[in-house]
Amino acid sequence: MLVHRPDLLTHNGINNVYRNIVHVLYNSSAKTVSFKPKAAHVKYWWDGTLNDAKKESIKCHREWISAGKPKVGNFLSAKNAARSKYRKFIHSKKQESSKSVSNKLQNSLLQTNGKKFWRLWKSNFKSSNNRCGQNVNDLKDDKSIANYLAENFRLACTPNDKDKDNQFRKRYFDKKSSSGSDVAFLFNAEIVNLAMNKLSDNKAPGHDYIKIEHIKHSHPSTVLILAKLFDILLYTGFIPDDFGVGLTTPLSQIQR
Repeated sequence: MLVHRPDLLTHNGINNVYRNIVHVLYNSSAKTVSFKPKAAHVKYWWDGTLNDAKKESIKCHREWISAGKPKVGNFLSAKNAARSKYRKFIHSKKQESSKSVSNKLQNSLLQTNGKKFWRLWKSNFKSSNNRCGQNVNDLKDDKSIANYLAENFRLACTPNDKDKDNQFRKRYFDKKSSSGSDVAFLFNAEIVNLAMNKLSDNKAPGHDYIKIEHIKHSHPSTVLILAKLFDILLYTGFIPDDFGVGLTTPLSQIQR
C-alpha cells in the first residue's frame, strides 16, 4: 500500500476515505429508503392510557351517532363522560410531564435536527417570563452556560498527565516503527462483522446521520473497506477529523 497508494496513508487521505464512505452510505439510503417526516412537536407524554381513553371516546361517540344523536339519554351521557375522561387524561399527562424529563422526551430531542430540537425544547421548557430559566452553577444566560459546558467537555477530553501522555505516545510510535515498513492487516471482515453485530439497532445517529443500520444493510464490500480503513488508522496513528465532531445535548435535571 505504501508503494501503490501512499496518498491513503496521509491525514487528508484518511479524511477523504472516511467521508467518501459516509457520503455513499447516506446517499444510498436516501435513494432506496423512504423517509417519513416527523412532526416538529412530539407528544412524548403520550402513553397507553391515553390511547385507551381515546378509543373509548371514539367508540361512545360513534354509538351516539348510530343512535340518531339523541339530546338526552344513556348514549349522550356515555359520550360526554368518555370525552370528559379523555380530556382530563390529556391535561393530567401534560401537567405531569412538565415536572420531569422522561425517556421519550430525551429520545425525541436526540433524534431531531437543530431547528426542530430548539422548537421542541422551547415548547416544553421555555417560559415567556423566564421564571423557569436554567441555572447552571449560578450561570443563567445561554452563552455563559454554553461556554461553561464546552470548557468542562474540553477538560474531560484532555490528558490528566502530560508526561504520561507523551510516554504512551512515544511507546506507540516506537512499536509502530518496529512492526515493519508496510501496513499490517490486523482487521478482517470477520472481526468487523462480530463487532458490528454487537451494536444495537435504533440508536440516535451522529452529526452525519449515519446509523449502524446503514452498515448492516449495505453491500458486503463495506465491511472489507472498513477493515482496511481501521488498519490504516492503526498504522498512521491518525483518525478522521470527523471523529472529533459531535452533537452534545445537555438536559438539566428539574428540581422538585
